[in-house]
Amino acid sequence: MKSHGALSLDPFHDMPGRQETDFVCITDSKVLVYLIHGITGAPVEMSSLSRKLSCENGWDVNVTTLPGHGTNLSGLGRTTEQDWRAHVQRQLSFIRDRYEYVFAVGLGAGALLALEASTVVRVDGIGALSPTFIHNGWNTPWAQVPERKPYHARGTVRGRPHDWCARGKVANGAATPPSSATTIAYPAISLGTLTEIDRLIMRVLPGLHDVTTPTVILQARTDDMTNPRNSSIVYNAISSQDRLLIVLDDCFHVVSVGDQQEAVAAHMAPFFRLHMKTEFIPQQMMVNF
Repeated sequence: MKSHGALSLDPFHDMPGRQETDFVCITDSKVLVYLIHGITGAPVEMSSLSRKLSCENGWDVNVTTLPGHGTNLSGLGRTTEQDWRAHVQRQLSFIRDRYEYVFAVGLGAGALLALEASTVVRVDGIGALSPTFIHNGWNTPWAQVPERKPYHARGTVRGRPHDWCARGKVANGAATPPSSATTIAYPAISLGTLTEIDRLIMRVLPGLHDVTTPTVILQARTDDMTNPRNSSIVYNAISSQDRLLIVLDDCFHVVSVGDQQEAVAAHMAPFFRLHMKTEFIPQQMMVNF
């Protein structure tokens, strides 16, 4: 297996929107898992999970870098929800032509991008990690802002790095990657970007009933950024015959790097494998762990 942290001659070399900050593992598999980090996040949020999915199952993985990320706050402020959606859809279309099975996994707003993209590009399964429609967690940095002016793009909301869902931390004692815009999340967010997140939410929420792809939702019970009810919104609104909601203890919003990252991979992989078969029994289930 080859692990690529930069551009190289691999199946994704000509993929539209490819960035040097993307994380790719190649195993010459017929299965590809496409992972989408959260808004203001970075591919490192998903790199550990992607390695587990690849190494333990022999699947190819691609962790994308969303437009405006891996640069600086100004770069993020110049992007819109249309840019994020178009990026994901173009890349999934590219991947769909090259793999027999394609699965999309998203974190936070990345989960919304995966859900919406599934109505445009056929994918075989979705992993929605801490899907975010309402930022009402107990540690949300902007929860204490008395008045939010969503169309004032120059304002920013800041939080201490550990307030941002432990983004950039590496679990299991691994070395922390270099502190740079290419590897860690932004410690602040402009109100203009918050406005674009709002627009993404308002676009995706009414269309959840159009989602028919098998979906596994993984949610932290003590999510510090979004109330766990956000995952119930997805579970109850999508039209997927096969959907599964798993609530995890001992972790926070970024479940892909927390203490339960092993459990996330352990629940996701069997669900995806199930949908590589031509026949399966639809399941609708809510599970607590």
